[in-house]
Amino acid sequence: DTIRGYLEANGLRAKDVMTKDVITVQPDEPITRVAELLSSYNIKRFPVVSSGQMLGVVSRADVLRYVSKIGQ
Repeated sequence: DTIRGYLEANGLRAKDVMTKDVITVQPDEPITRVAELLSSYNIKRFPVVSSGQMLGVVSRADVLRYVSKIGQ
């Protein structure tokens, strides 16, 4: 409750805490490259963007889930 109260009292909005320099990937980006980027930037997810439109999100968990399926 303390954190929520602080945030509400200070009127913070998404724009106040969002990442401004967003790294995105294209839908046809090879999954190996996505894995490299996730690791090198030490982040957990990338927006997938094409022609300025966000199509979805690819996460570290998505990559791991895929790799675990092909390893079976």
